[in-house]
Amino acid sequence: MKLRNVLWSVLLVLTVSFFVHAEEAPKKQPVEKTELEGKMDVMGKAWKKLKRQVADASQNPDSLQLVATIRTAAEDALKLIPARVADVPAADQAKFMADYQAGIRKLIASFGKLEAALSAGKNDEAVKLVAEISVIQKAGHNAFERPDEKK
Repeated sequence: MKLRNVLWSVLLVLTVSFFVHAEEAPKKQPVEKTELEGKMDVMGKAWKKLKRQVADASQNPDSLQLVATIRTAAEDALKLIPARVADVPAADQAKFMADYQAGIRKLIASFGKLEAALSAGKNDEAVKLVAEISVIQKAGHNAFERPDEKK
């Protein structure tokens, strides 16, 4: 009986000490997102949903809304500066920004084509455009996103 009480006491002490030490551990401060990252998050969430439903013609009204959301966020992103520009030598920053803006414009143009295909009910064409946009997106992330920002 005494052994059981001792074991329960030890277990209780260990449990309490675990929670006390857990509270003492320094908490990691959340990293604030840049405005551009916020726009990219909006685009990413809409893009994931759009990719799942683009083949379904009955979802075209919702798909068109998603495309509009993405285009608006992309147009806003066009005006913003990627954090990676700070990592580029000053002499190359203007070219970096021009390339970034050209990539966003190409993306916006592709979404215009996607919108036209969905409006016309050409979902097979829209599926192909989604694949093309995915390639553009990956290339843009590789070129303009900081390596430590990649997920």
